[in-house]
Amino acid sequence: MHNDSTAAHFAVDTMFNKIKDRYYWPQMYENIREYVRSCDSCQRRGKSKANQLLHPIAVHGPFYQVGIDFVGPLPITPNGNRYIIVAMDYMTKWPEARPVSRATVEETSQFIYEDIICRHGCPAKLLSDRGTHFNNQMVRNFWRNLGLNMYFLLPITHKQMD
Repeated sequence: MHNDSTAAHFAVDTMFNKIKDRYYWPQMYENIREYVRSCDSCQRRGKSKANQLLHPIAVHGPFYQVGIDFVGPLPITPNGNRYIIVAMDYMTKWPEARPVSRATVEETSQFIYEDIICRHGCPAKLLSDRGTHFNNQMVRNFWRNLGLNMYFLLPITHKQMD
């Protein structure tokens, strides 16, 4: 039930409740507790954390808060493009995207100015990962001059997305 390669590694109480319906022996609960505590897999993985409630993101209007990132590297197109820079408005989910040859500071700044600011106005918040094309002095100066507030997000693992 616990050590088989296809077994679920139940916590003490869960394992006890599953076994007690079919078996009994003196000190059964204590034996199960010690057995689970000695399980190498369970000790390495640690206690599972309770799922946290999601908190909605407060958005005050269209293009108030925009997320931005690069997709790629992709196969090179006939025009020499290998990446797509994508931005999405948090309220309307409206996407803006542009194929680019490189994921650089220059491409990022040009995209933000031409495809976001000139079309939709200057967002109050711009969210991105910590890629060097977003997180460097040249881009920070560019955004500060435009009055943009940049926020860097922590990477999310697939386990957090479940």
